[in-house]
Amino acid sequence: MIPAPALPTSRPTVSAIRAALSGSVCETPATVFDPVSARIASEVGFQTAILAGSIASHVQLAAPDWIVLTLTELAHSVRNICRASSISLVVDADHGFGNPLNVVRSVEELEHAGADAITIEDTDLPAAFGGRGKERLISREEAQAKLRAALYARSNAATVIVGRSSCLRIEGLDETIVRLQLFEQCGVDALMVIGLENEAQLAAIARATQLPLCCGPVPAALGSEQLAAHRVRWRITGHHAYAIAMRALYEAYCQLHQRGDPADYSLAQASAEDLQRWMRGEQFARLKNSFMQVPQ
Repeated sequence: MIPAPALPTSRPTVSAIRAALSGSVCETPATVFDPVSARIASEVGFQTAILAGSIASHVQLAAPDWIVLTLTELAHSVRNICRASSISLVVDADHGFGNPLNVVRSVEELEHAGADAITIEDTDLPAAFGGRGKERLISREEAQAKLRAALYARSNAATVIVGRSSCLRIEGLDETIVRLQLFEQCGVDALMVIGLENEAQLAAIARATQLPLCCGPVPAALGSEQLAAHRVRWRITGHHAYAIAMRALYEAYCQLHQRGDPADYSLAQASAEDLQRWMRGEQFARLKNSFMQVPQ
């Protein structure tokens, strides 16, 4: 009898995300949104990935990033991704789904689901309500309380807790630096800055802080080497892969609806071999042969 393989992909003891924080280069995680996208990202060479709150809301609810996604729904997405792939996953937990007590629950659920890194934001109102720069900052004290709660809730010391701030595009550089310094004092593992506009801002932030930095999105003029020189270890370039995939799906549906014959597709398709590999067809076939053979 053929030995049955273990279906869940084993995850490394030390995630690629934590390893990157102690390195000297700037990495770009892939945007993933389901188990298949995570497996494809891993196959092409990505070691780290991010599940953004906005993308999770789109995929789970077909809803905008207005924090209508629930913790249960986000944790479900994380669990499905992590059980099918060993890629190191950063999870955007937005404002932690409420007050500091909710943050405790969020970290517990997301860590248990397989998240390697969890970001907690210092706003409680999404940009979509009023456009960019209109998010509502919570107080410094509440932001610190949420981060302390996140660190308290962490059960695995390898899990990365990231203090994330959108203050730069709301109140400017000076307040951003104050907040990031306070986040450092809480004991987080890294700092994330949203809304970076130029290298001068980044240089000032790097001088005023000590922890590894994460930025997103970043100006096109700032390359990986420049970012790395300012201690940036991850950069989020946007969620273009998701948008491209959605456009391809739309065009495929349009062609099928208009022509009615899949043979008429002008779009490139994944091969049967690709699909079989991404869905772990061989693993499941071995399981079937091991456990579902008809007795002779």
